[in-house]
Amino acid sequence: MPSINLAYVAELILKYGRKFLYASKLLFFFTLVSAMITSFIASFVIFYNLIQQFFNFVTHPSTGTMLDKVFGLMNCMGIVPAFNDNKAILISALLFLLYRILYIQFLKVYALVADIIKPLIG
Repeated sequence: MPSINLAYVAELILKYGRKFLYASKLLFFFTLVSAMITSFIASFVIFYNLIQQFFNFVTHPSTGTMLDKVFGLMNCMGIVPAFNDNKAILISALLFLLYRILYIQFLKVYALVADIIKPLIG
């Protein structure tokens, strides 16, 4: 009659339990990273649309006596043509600053999740 080696069974349970915990932490990490990347893309699109709307407002003012005078003066001073000439540079600079902030947050979350997983690896 075979006997059950309880120490071996406990070792197997511990081994596969650690693998399950490690896999669940990795799944959590990849879910978190994919959600962050999706939110980054959405924030870039929203931010780009807001900048584009602002530049459209500056270059094509609405009708009105006071606004027409203000934008006429801005056009005479060269502000509106300067916005048109430097629109791409300003948009890329603002998006780079936003990307830098989001990338730093991504690195912090990555370090946090790596610290959480570290005890399960060894």
